[in-house]
This record gives sequence, structure tokens and C-alpha cells, in this order.
Amino acid sequence: GRPTTDGGVAGAGGGAGAATGGAGAAAGGAGAGAAVGVLETLEREADLCRQLIEMEPDSKWPVVTLARLCEAMGSEDGTRESKGSFHRLRTLDPMRRGYYCDCCR
Repeated sequence: GRPTTDGGVAGAGGGAGAATGGAGAAAGGAGAGAAVGVLETLEREADLCRQLIEMEPDSKWPVVTLARLCEAMGSEDGTRESKGSFHRLRTLDPMRRGYYCDCCR
């Protein structure tokens, strides 16, 4: 399936991300453990988006989802990958080029 948005954090097709994400976050517990569960879920979903991008390199939606997931991770590497994704989107979706430029700031 196609990636879908799920309350601001996108997941990859078929609802699989929602099913495994909830379990991973619940298993993480409270405090720092919960944060680790959320980061693991974000990384797992980002990996699914990367796979989709390999299969459909001209599809903008996995790139948009990857950009938002990496942004949500909050790490330096995530920020770098997010900006790279938004730069790529300028070519994939030129009608929204200005929006993607704003997302990189």
C-alpha cells in the first residue's frame, strides 16, 4: 500500500506501522523507555519509506513521509536526511517548490 498520514506522523501502507508502532511504544514503558520506543518506531517507519523510494523513485509521497519522520526523530542525522528529502521534493513536485524550500529553513 501507499504511505498514509496518521495524526501528523506518517506511517507506511497497510496499517502495519500503526499496529507495530502501538505495541512498540507500549512496550517501551514510561519516561526514557517510552522515548526509545518512539524513536525505534520512527526509524522502522523511515526504513519502510526508504524501501518504497527504492521501488518507486519518482513518487513524492514516500519522500514527504520520510522527510517528516526524520524531522520528528530530532537528531542531527535525521535533520540532515529531512533537508535532503525536501531538496529532492523540489524536483519531484515543482509546483510546491516554495513550500519545500520553506520546510528546509
